[in-house]
Parts: sequence; C-alpha cells; structure tokens
Amino acid sequence: MARNILQYMQAVADTQDQMVRAFECTDLNEGEFPRWSQDPFCLRDFGCDRLKKFVPRLWVALCFFCLGLYVNCVSQAWLQMSMAGFYESEWGRSKQDFISSQEWLKVNMPQVYAARWGNIPPNETKPIFAAKTQEFYQNQTVMLFDLGFLVLPDVASGVYADLWVSVSTTIAMIRFVVLPGPISLRWTFLSRAGFVWGWLFIIRAFVITITPLPNPYRQCIPKMAFPYNPFTEAMAFFLHAWGPQNTCQDVLFSGHTVAGTMWTLFFMRYSQKAPWSQITLEWTCPRRVFRMLCFCWLFLGWYAIIASHFHYSVDVFIGALLTFTVYGFYHNIIFMIWLKESPLETPVQKFLRWFEGESFDILQWKMVMDANIREEYLHRVIEGVIVADPWPPLAPAALIRRCSSPV
Repeated sequence: MARNILQYMQAVADTQDQMVRAFECTDLNEGEFPRWSQDPFCLRDFGCDRLKKFVPRLWVALCFFCLGLYVNCVSQAWLQMSMAGFYESEWGRSKQDFISSQEWLKVNMPQVYAARWGNIPPNETKPIFAAKTQEFYQNQTVMLFDLGFLVLPDVASGVYADLWVSVSTTIAMIRFVVLPGPISLRWTFLSRAGFVWGWLFIIRAFVITITPLPNPYRQCIPKMAFPYNPFTEAMAFFLHAWGPQNTCQDVLFSGHTVAGTMWTLFFMRYSQKAPWSQITLEWTCPRRVFRMLCFCWLFLGWYAIIASHFHYSVDVFIGALLTFTVYGFYHNIIFMIWLKESPLETPVQKFLRWFEGESFDILQWKMVMDANIREEYLHRVIEGVIVADPWPPLAPAALIRRCSSPV
C-alpha cells in the first residue's frame, strides 16, 4: 500500500513538472507549480510570440464556427418558411376529450383498441396522468406524446432554459478566457470550442431539416425580417441588425441543450487540463465533488428545457448525446494523430497537426508519452526482452500505441 501511495505521489509530481514546462511557467514560483495570483489574467498570452502562434488558429476556428452557425440559421429559416402551419392544417385538432378519442379508436382501429383495452367500453377507460393528457393532447394543436412532459413538474417559462445557457457560457468564458491563471489554455480553449460548436451547428442543420417535428412550445412566436428568403434571413439571425429573430420549427435536436452542455463540458474537463491550483491535480475527492456538481448543473438545465416544453425529451437527449460524442471524438483524435507517422496522411490529419501543434496540453501529453515509452523501453532492456540501443528519434509503434491519451 505504501509503495502504491509513493508511486502515485511521484506520478503527480512528474505531471506537475511536465505541466509547468509545457505551459512555459518555469520562471514563476522558482520552477514549482505557479500560484494563480502570480498572473491571474495570464498577460503573457498577449505577447507577440504567442499571438503569432495562436491568432491564425483562432481565426480559422472562428470562421468555421460562423460557417456552421450560418448553415444552421439557413435551415431554421427554411423550415419556418416551409413548415409553419403544416401539421395544424394536415392533422387538425384532436378530440375534445380522452373518451371521444377512445370511441374514435374503437370504431376506426378495433384491433388496436382490443389489444390495448380488451372489452372495456370507451367511457370506462382512463389515461395515465389524466389531467396532463387532457391539457396537452385534447383540443390542442398537434403535440407528440412525451413522457417527460407528463412526469416532470412543469416549469412556467422557457426563460430558465435561456438563463441556463447564458450562465454556462459566462462561467466558462470567465474561468478560461478572462481569468485563466498562469496555466492558461485561453487561445486553445476558444479555438477548440469554436471548432466543436461549428460541427454541432452543421449536424443540427441537417437533422432539423430531414425530420421536422411539431413544436411543443405554445409560447413560441416566430419573428423573421425576411420570411421568404432563408439566406437573407440567416444573415439577420447572424448579425442581429434587424432586431431579434425567432423561428418555431427547429425542434429536433435542441440547440439550447447543445450550447449549455458543451460549455459545461468544456468547463468541467478543462479545469483539469489548465488548473488554477495544484490541489486540482493532487486531491481526488474535491475533483469528484466538482464533477458531480457539474453533472447536477447539466441535469438541472436539461430538466428546465423539458419541463417548460421548450423541446421534447428526445431533443434534449439527442442534443446532449451528440455534444458528448463530438467533444469526445475531437479530443481523442487530436491526441491520436501524434501517435504514429503515416506515409499517406490525409488533409484532415495535416490540418489538425497544424491546428493543434502549439497547444500546451498537447506538448505536455507528448512529454508524458515520451516518458512512458522511455520507461517501458528501459524495463524491456533490463528484463532482456530487447537489446539496448541508443534511444531512437521515433519509438517503435508497438510501444507508442500503448500510451493512452488523457481526454
């Protein structure tokens, strides 16, 4: 047990040393882990040498984010122009009450009625959550069945969903852009967030178009400056030059869920990548409590979106799932591209090598990977598995592949 503790403490010390060197902070605190108060704004991020490295990458990320946002806005505008009133006019309104619906079902679909209710007459059938079923589905414009609407206590307004997104974004920006501290990933954080968010916007533009769902949010009022030109209306969304714009047909999946989840996820994971204090690296319990609080915040936001009927439960589920997937995929691939040289590199690999080549957490990970490979190489020499040779510039692929990437 004591040996394991000593090995853990040594690993933590090595990680801190590698982080200090990778983040170019050896001049602070005599080479030890720097205190946050020594450079809370990380003013060295604005030095000419760092700006030359990161501004081109930040500009590319910003352009890609704007492209994704514009494509998403075009899809929203086209849906509002094409789908407004479609379900109301095609499907009409539902029956006045549940019993009338059951009578219709027994007459028009007797086998379905018999399988569900048997010989019970329509006037004796009772729905689950009777009051909410009457409120949501009887004598209302079409709304899909949603278990979250029936089970969860209602939230009066979608304002709470907007507030959740705003708070998530603001906290993440203050923590990593305004007050990053000496261990700073300011420009990398912004570049990656723009890149990930841009991809999520492009995916959303495709998904909301292929299967539009009827909007469950009754308070939604569309407002479009150019209702007959989706490309111009997308610019109105983008620039806000014609006042606030709003559409009501873009349901699956939830853009609010994507935004709030993405910024919370970045905040949670990057607090470990670029910590304020070495306590974040050393103490396991505070780290677990912090993650638990972040997940509670996520569930609170998801609840606010569903319970206000701002989106269906499936919109929130798919939005959160895709956000975790895109984030995880991107943050895995930016480490994997360094593991093995390939004579047939794709343009994507070359781009990512340039885009992430100066990121401090990548440099730190390379140090960790190099140390792990060297340690295993020496163990194999000592055990007689291989013959000792001068350390090669590129380690054998079999060894490199055994190093895992910290996401």
